Amino acid sequence: MAGMLRMRRSRGAASGLLLVLLGLWGALIPFVGPYFHFAYTPDTAWTYTTARLWLEILPGAAVVVGGVLLIIASRSGGSAKSGARTPRPPCRRTRPGLRPC
Repeated sequence: MAGMLRMRRSRGAASGLLLVLLGLWGALIPFVGPYFHFAYTPDTAWTYTTARLWLEILPGAAVVVGGVLLIIASRSGGSAKSGARTPRPPCRRTRPGLRPC
């Protein structure tokens, strides 16, 4: 196909690193934010609440895990192997008149 532009395939290492950084930011900023007047409630630094766990720490940790998985897949080639084709089942056409497999 002459005249088509080719786009380089990205494997996700840069995206994974960005996700790790954003996940760390999202999980840690509620604890250090009050030092910079960047907090809503509770407005004291390093105060743990259940709301902070469910709404800030766990989502940030999930994003970090996702970023690490992207980095691992890009480094080990696992992303290329994950789309491997499965073997075809054996041909079962036995009636006369049908094309062979």
